[in-house]
Amino acid sequence: MYSNEALRKNPSDMGDDGPSVRHVVHFAYPQNNSQVGKSKSQDVVHWVSQNFTESPDATGIVLGHSREVAPKDFDQLTERLAKELEAIGWAYDGWECAVTSGAGNESAS
Repeated sequence: MYSNEALRKNPSDMGDDGPSVRHVVHFAYPQNNSQVGKSKSQDVVHWVSQNFTESPDATGIVLGHSREVAPKDFDQLTERLAKELEAIGWAYDGWECAVTSGAGNESAS
């Protein structure tokens, strides 16, 4: 299982504790026993984003949206996302975002 705190460590080490809005991507993959395809998985998690792409290995999906990654609301989002994906036999594999430090300075994480 992913850990939001572990994923926040790199940005936090660079002075970004997550309150700024930035582009965030979430990764999801079917588990071995899943009979649910990519299209249906997108229907289940459309509340997060309508912006879907195929995962680099072409087996899963990548959801993109803009928001902050600070704890509480973001943690609730990822917990709900993980539960809804698990219910259809998919696994939530975490997220990535740009690091925002200072007034609008960004670098990749």
